[in-house]
Amino acid sequence: MLLREIEICTLFDARNAPEIARRREQWQSLPIEEREGSFEAFLDRYGHITRMGERSDQTGLMRLGVYAALKLPDELIEFYLRIGKLESGGPHGPVDVFSVHKLLAQLEMSVEESPSSRLKSMGLLDLVNRVWGNGRFELDPANGCIELDALNHINANYRGIGWVWVEPGLEAHEFIYFDTEGRFGTVFYHQDDFEMFHDEELLPMLTRSPAHRTLSDIILSARCDMWEDEDEDEA
Repeated sequence: MLLREIEICTLFDARNAPEIARRREQWQSLPIEEREGSFEAFLDRYGHITRMGERSDQTGLMRLGVYAALKLPDELIEFYLRIGKLESGGPHGPVDVFSVHKLLAQLEMSVEESPSSRLKSMGLLDLVNRVWGNGRFELDPANGCIELDALNHINANYRGIGWVWVEPGLEAHEFIYFDTEGRFGTVFYHQDDFEMFHDEELLPMLTRSPAHRTLSDIILSARCDMWEDEDEDEA
């Protein structure tokens, strides 16, 4: 087995536990008439946790494979079948790897339905653009910041599957991708430094893939500890 499932689940269970305990104490201290439903509903609304679940089946994997147009790496297949997703849902968590169900839902959206949430393809730069509501000026070749051939090459050879949250302000992310050989890697993008992203991250990817990591390594290296202060500020 390639996926380090036990280590991943242990890491996020341990990270979630204090937050769940803190929110349960808050919920129980509320008068019954102010509890706004179940504890799970309260946790959904206020908790800063990373959720797992929504495991895929073979049918879902086959549908996603059509959109990927590349062989899904064995480790990624294991992730989708055994863990399903890692969803922190915003700045209060270290990592997001969408479930097959959520990826398909975004890929199958029409432009009219939700232009800012639609995922145009599984191409890496389409995922980057999706994070900023499909409106990054620099990722439109018509604006002269990136060549169309370069954008198409990156999207065709690297498939985005999620990201690591680099800072609570949501201005920078480390995007997770896999290449045509099924290897994993990340690229760093700060919204105020497209030149660095273009020159140091994207240009080398046009000549050869820099991917050399496993998905488990990327997930397990996510900095869970850096979010503790932010969580305390939101208490």
